[in-house]
Amino acid sequence: MNSPYIKTLRVIHLALFTGCLLFLIVGYFIKKESLFFDTSFSDPLSLLGVVSLALIFVSSFIYMQRLKTMNENDSIDIKKQKYQAAYILLLALIEGPALFNIVIFLTTNNAIHLVIASIFILNLLSKMPNKIHISQVTNIPIDEL
Repeated sequence: MNSPYIKTLRVIHLALFTGCLLFLIVGYFIKKESLFFDTSFSDPLSLLGVVSLALIFVSSFIYMQRLKTMNENDSIDIKKQKYQAAYILLLALIEGPALFNIVIFLTTNNAIHLVIASIFILNLLSKMPNKIHISQVTNIPIDEL
């Protein structure tokens, strides 16, 4: 059975994932009649959407840097708090560009931004919290989570 800590992380994850996914689906159905693919990226806004893909790597780097602030001597509660803060920041740095690309799609009708947003949403889906991963990165025994 999952602890309240894991349930909280999963609710946060599910809310951010579902919000992005629903926004993508609604945006698609609003604009599906006027979709086009343009990979020239001549528009500066479109170029920003592509550059935002770098945030996938930046978010993981920042997440790992935040986890390095954890000390072996920290209490379990402090470790949980530090992990939760790092995890929420990771999710936010993935969700933000996803939403940004959906908005670019809604303003330009360029479906390439749906693809980019989908990449972010799939990445967000892959970040579902689980006890084994949290235990490994925090050095908290699984039964304490």
